[in-house]
Amino acid sequence: MTDIDPALRKATAFLARFIVVAGVLYVGWAFLSALYLSTLAAVFNNLADESVQYAVFRDNLAIVYNDVQAKPLVLALADNDIFFMNLLVVVGLLLATPIDGSTLNRVGWTLGAGMLVWMTHLLSLFAGEYLVIWDFVDSLPGDQALSLGTAVEARFPRAQEVIFRAIFDRWRLWVRPTLALLLWFFFARGYLRLDVDTAPVGSNP
Repeated sequence: MTDIDPALRKATAFLARFIVVAGVLYVGWAFLSALYLSTLAAVFNNLADESVQYAVFRDNLAIVYNDVQAKPLVLALADNDIFFMNLLVVVGLLLATPIDGSTLNRVGWTLGAGMLVWMTHLLSLFAGEYLVIWDFVDSLPGDQALSLGTAVEARFPRAQEVIFRAIFDRWRLWVRPTLALLLWFFFARGYLRLDVDTAPVGSNP
C-alpha cells in the first residue's frame, strides 16, 4: 500500500478541522446572531441621523424609514444572516489553521480580522438604506411607486442608489470572499509555505 502524499494528508486534515470549527461556529451563530445584529444596528443608529434607523425584529435586521411617508416605513432585509456569514468563514479559517506561536497571537489575529469584517458589515448598512427602499419602491404598482418614489428621491437620490448598488454587487460577489481569503493567506503563509524568505511557522497536522 502506497503512502498518502504528505501535501494531500495535510490539506485533508485542514479541511476536516475547518468543517468541524465552522460547524461549531454556525451552531453558535444561531444564539449570537441577534446580539451581533443588534450591535451593528446600535452603532449605525448612533452614527446616522434619526430619519433612518436599523432595528432587529425576531432575529432579522430591518430598516425604519421615518421621513418618507406619514407613518414610519419598516422594511426587513432579506437573508441578512447569509450576508454576514463571511465573518464565520474568516474566523473558522483562522482557528482551523495550526501555527507555531502563542495563543495570544492567534486570539489577536482572530479579533483583528473579525473587527475588520465587522467594519465592512457596518459600512454595508449605509449602502443598504438606499438599496432596500428603492427595491421596495420598484415593487409597488405604478401610482404608488410614483407617489412614494417622489418622497424617496428627495432623501435617497436614485443616482446615488445606482452607484451604491454597483459597488455592493461587486463587493458581494468578489471583494467579500477575496478579503476573507487574503486575511487567511497572510495569517497562514508559513503553514502554506508561501513565505519563502522566512522559516516555516506552521506545524504539520
